[in-house]
Amino acid sequence: MVIWITTISQRHSIDREQEVTLNIIFLQEYYPNFIVLTAIVKVAEVNPQNLWYHYSRNGTYYHKEKIVWQGESNDYVFEFPKVIAYFYFTTNTCTVICNVTTEWLPLTDYVTFVKDDSNVLLKKLPYALDQDLNTCFDLPLPGESPSMIWLRITRLSLFGVTSQIFVVSITGEGIECARVGQKSLLVGTSGSASNAQCSNDSDISFCRLVLNNTINAKTRCDVKCECDTQCSDVHVLMQSTNNDDWRMCELSVNDVI
Repeated sequence: MVIWITTISQRHSIDREQEVTLNIIFLQEYYPNFIVLTAIVKVAEVNPQNLWYHYSRNGTYYHKEKIVWQGESNDYVFEFPKVIAYFYFTTNTCTVICNVTTEWLPLTDYVTFVKDDSNVLLKKLPYALDQDLNTCFDLPLPGESPSMIWLRITRLSLFGVTSQIFVVSITGEGIECARVGQKSLLVGTSGSASNAQCSNDSDISFCRLVLNNTINAKTRCDVKCECDTQCSDVHVLMQSTNNDDWRMCELSVNDVI
């Protein structure tokens, strides 16, 4: 992680623990393997005003959100966790910290990819978590490394899921919803695996396809999962047996109420 302190006329690269007393316009942080941000926390009895939060996946296009404190709460909690690589604050001139901190965990605390040693797929995944069907990424083809998608979701709180019955929705281009085929898709649940691996045959209980729909060249597959108290991980496995391009555009998980 890298932090930049930017003033009107100066730019400094610093370590997070280093004390800095410059007056600033914004503070930018960069996490190359992405983080999941859940809240902004202010110092008790301090109420920073005109504070904007800017966040981005690629460091080029930024979204922004104004931080408005509610009542006596010291926390500004986002409606949906934000999967980001870059963020910074803008406000009136203040100290570096501006009396606020951020609450976050690495993206890998929520999801991992099996055999994605260089985090190639991990760095693409946020494009499927942005609720935008126009941002898609290429899925692996035979001969590539990794040669398939094996995504393990270890914290469903990333999607706000609290129920033991939920639907995993995957939308993409060139994908298929069948368990067996030229473009296969399997979704299942299991207990946690201490070594980050599971046996495909013995440890995963596969879920049931409930929707297969194609609109404007994009296919959506909804898979319904039900699990008991031992269910902690959700697995998404996608593999191609041909070299036709295919892409994932959106991945979501929603409670069944």
